[in-house]
Amino acid sequence: MNDLRERFAPLREETPTDEDIAAVLSARPRSRRRRPRRLLLGVATATATAAVAIAALPGVDERPAAPASAAGMLRAAAAVAADQPGPPAFSGYRYTEVLEHWDWGPRGGAVDQRVENWVDTSWKGRTVAHAGKVLAGKPPDFWVKAAEREFVYGDGPLLDLDIAALPTEPRALLAALDKNNRSINWAPGLPTPEQARYDITRSVLLLLGTANTTPSLRAALWGVLALLPGLEPVPDARDPLGREGEAVTFSLRPGEQAKPERFKVIFDPKTSELLSWSLDADGWGTPDQTRTFIRAAHVRQIGDRPR
Repeated sequence: MNDLRERFAPLREETPTDEDIAAVLSARPRSRRRRPRRLLLGVATATATAAVAIAALPGVDERPAAPASAAGMLRAAAAVAADQPGPPAFSGYRYTEVLEHWDWGPRGGAVDQRVENWVDTSWKGRTVAHAGKVLAGKPPDFWVKAAEREFVYGDGPLLDLDIAALPTEPRALLAALDKNNRSINWAPGLPTPEQARYDITRSVLLLLGTANTTPSLRAALWGVLALLPGLEPVPDARDPLGREGEAVTFSLRPGEQAKPERFKVIFDPKTSELLSWSLDADGWGTPDQTRTFIRAAHVRQIGDRPR
C-alpha cells in the first residue's frame, strides 16, 4: 500500500483544467454497441484498481470539488452540443416556442408574449405571435396583439450571411462574425470594439436559440461564448419557468455606459439546449428583455410542432 501511495503521489496536487473536462466530455463514446465481454472485464478491473488507489490517497475525501469556471461550463456545453443528434445538413426548419418578456420601465410598461417560429437556413419562415399579457403600463401594440406573419429577422448583421458557410472552430467563427459585422456600412468610427462585441454576442444568441443550424455549428457557438471576457458563473440557476440549469453572466460595452448592459445565459448541461437568455439593458432605449425557450426542435415544414 505504501508503494501505491508513492506511485500516485504526483497526482495529489493536480486539478483538471476546463480544457481537460471538455475533452473528456467530447471524447465519450457515441455508440451504444455492446463491447466484447473480455474488454468490459478489463475496463471493470482497471476501474476498480484506480478507485482503490485514489481512495488510498491521504485527505482525498476531505478535498472539496473545485467549482467549474464559467468558460469551462460553456466549453463543456460545446462538447455536449457536438454530440447531439441533428439533421445531417441544413434542411427543414428550426421550430421554437419562446416566451418573450419586454420591459421598457415605468414610462413604457412591460409585457409577456408567447411566440412560435419556423425558420429555415436562409431566415425564411413563419412566426405566430399569440396575444400578449400586459404586466404594467402601456407597451407598444406590436408586442401585445396576436399576429401571424413572415418570420421577422431581429438581428441586422446576420441578415445576408450564409449560415451554412460559417466555420465550426470557435476562434474562426468569432473572426467570421466580426468580419461580417464590420462589413456593414456604418458611420465613420463605428462600430467601436465594444459595439462590435455587443452585436456579435446578440448574433450568437440568435443563432443558438432560433437559427436552423447543425450540431457542429451549435458547438462552435457555445465555444464563441466561452471566449468572451468577464464571464462569471451563476450558482443555483433557474430559468423563468423554474427549470434548473447552468448559467453564466457577463457585461458588454462597459466603457461606453454608466450602467453596462448585462447578459445572463441559462442552458441545460445535459443537452446544451438554451433555456433562456436575458439582457439587463442600459436604460437608454433598449428595453430589459428575456427569451425563455419553452421547446425547440427540427421539423420538416412550417406548421409542424414537436410532440
